[in-house]
Amino acid sequence: MTKSLVLLWLLLTPATALVPCQTSGCPVGSTVHTIATANVRATCSVAATIVKTEPAGAQAIVTSGPVPTAGGFDYLGVRFSDGVSGCVGDDNTTLVTIAPPPATPPVYTLTVASGGVTLFTVTCSSTNGVYSCK
Repeated sequence: MTKSLVLLWLLLTPATALVPCQTSGCPVGSTVHTIATANVRATCSVAATIVKTEPAGAQAIVTSGPVPTAGGFDYLGVRFSDGVSGCVGDDNTTLVTIAPPPATPPVYTLTVASGGVTLFTVTCSSTNGVYSCK
């Protein structure tokens, strides 16, 4: 029964789409995640001192940029959720966005049965982005 409830939660949770900053741009104020381990530099230059290395998936807010480099990518000024600020390459960051809701809100039905006997059924639907289950 727990697996069924987890499945219901997954169905009701908005999907996220990862978009590379290098191809789409990541405006100041947007939330980004690192794709792989990222060197956070003191300034937006490949020659700048590395102040910290952040792991893949680290979350940050874009504070400035992009700053073009000769290496074919741009640097973004960021502030990571752990408080570290610096510059990272836009080739190693992804913009995190929430996928828009479907035009027609879906209705989800979950039936829990045991031994061929229905124990209960839950039906969930959405009105103006608010889900209700019965």
